[in-house]
Amino acid sequence: MFSNPDRRRCDGVIQEIAGVSGIASGPCTVFFDDGFATLCISDTSKPIAIDYPEITTLQFGGRGAFQERSGRTFWGGGFGPVGMVTGMVVASALSAATSKTVERVETVVHFAWTAGRVSLLNEALTPERIAALLKGVVETLRGQTAIPGGPTDSGTLSAQLRELAELHAAGSLSDAEFAQAKQRLLSGPS
Repeated sequence: MFSNPDRRRCDGVIQEIAGVSGIASGPCTVFFDDGFATLCISDTSKPIAIDYPEITTLQFGGRGAFQERSGRTFWGGGFGPVGMVTGMVVASALSAATSKTVERVETVVHFAWTAGRVSLLNEALTPERIAALLKGVVETLRGQTAIPGGPTDSGTLSAQLRELAELHAAGSLSDAEFAQAKQRLLSGPS
């Protein structure tokens, strides 16, 4: 089942899930094979197979790579001008010594099919990296939503625009990401 060399995958921690029976939380992987996806929650013991025509959404967004400072902040002071300056210098030195900058990645992946949906938080790959890894899958899915050589189905386009607006309103997409994704949808396949 897992020997396909063209298989692609997307991992993350479940942030939201619907359409799956039982309690679903923790790690999740979506494997993309030829013509179907396999959703594995926690492990591969109970996979859920989803045919590509059933997939309605595959989107990536979020903050991507960013830096975060952590540590304690000290405040200092004293009596008189010398004590105040000494206290502030010591507090500054202590704050600098106990804080550090950490590189982090935060990518949200939305995957939906006719019977359910899952949102994953991936802290290893940027949205751009996931998009590059799943480019072939996205192209295959896009090809299935439009009639080859024909106009794009306006119902599908309006549903995609509505979903983008919901992601933007929920804070999953920044203003710039929303504008860029909306422009891509409106300009059609390139």
